[in-house]
Amino acid sequence: MSYLTIKDDMANGNAKVIGVDIDQSWGPKYKNNPAIKDPRFSTSHKEIDAKEIDVVVFSHLLYTESSVNDAIALLKKCKKGTIVIVRGASPNSFFTLTSMVFSLRLLTPTRSHYWYKSQLRKLVKSAGLVRVLREEDQIKPDGVVIQKYELNSDSAMHAQNLLGFLYGRIAGDSAKRYLDELMRPGDAACIPNDDLVYVYSLDNQVARER
Repeated sequence: MSYLTIKDDMANGNAKVIGVDIDQSWGPKYKNNPAIKDPRFSTSHKEIDAKEIDVVVFSHLLYTESSVNDAIALLKKCKKGTIVIVRGASPNSFFTLTSMVFSLRLLTPTRSHYWYKSQLRKLVKSAGLVRVLREEDQIKPDGVVIQKYELNSDSAMHAQNLLGFLYGRIAGDSAKRYLDELMRPGDAACIPNDDLVYVYSLDNQVARER
């Protein structure tokens, strides 16, 4: 299947789409998407039967070595021509800022804020992905999702869970305390939280040649 064919199928509700995220709580947002017919959602590649999947959406997944390896393992089970959409934090997002701060910790260094330069490149090379809309060697994304992080109890919880998953409980608790301070009565805060989006097609032959 070509990208254009699958794009039409998605518009008509015929493409089989699965969303993969590290946070189970985002599942309902995938499953309640009216633009996708029978959307599937998972947090583990081991639970997915990838043979009939047309589109795989990796959302905020490529932040750790283990999650990148899981993504590669899933794509190796997918058929040639599968469309792969990768979404993650942009340089101006709250997550990128916190990642840069925690990367300075001596005992728990991280390069999560470089996911679109390092982890994404590993995924592309190991799985045999080919850019659909741009040249292969460009870092520039295919799209940017402009959004803001509206501070409330749910957003604080998601930030705590994500940072706790990446850097440990202390980091997660620190982020929640910071957000709680911003949410004091009378204060209003809205944090930039834009995402980058990349679109690829799976070509198993490319992986073998590399």
